[in-house]
Amino acid sequence: MAKGYVNVKSVNQSDIDNIDLTLDEIEALIGQTGNTGGTTSSGTVMAKLNKLLTDWTTTRASYINTINTNASNLNT
Repeated sequence: MAKGYVNVKSVNQSDIDNIDLTLDEIEALIGQTGNTGGTTSSGTVMAKLNKLLTDWTTTRASYINTINTNASNLNT
């Protein structure tokens, strides 16, 4: 994460370092877009979202295949 320094009255370097650590911890929990392996109870936020999207896409594809099959059966 890009970090800059700004002159702020009554802020010292240790305050900035503590904020940097907090931001790093938050970023670790959020994760990156490519994170996988999430479940409902473990993994980063991005891993959980990717798991949800994969499950939803799989379920949706199954429904579409069923509709396709049923429509084909109606035509015969």
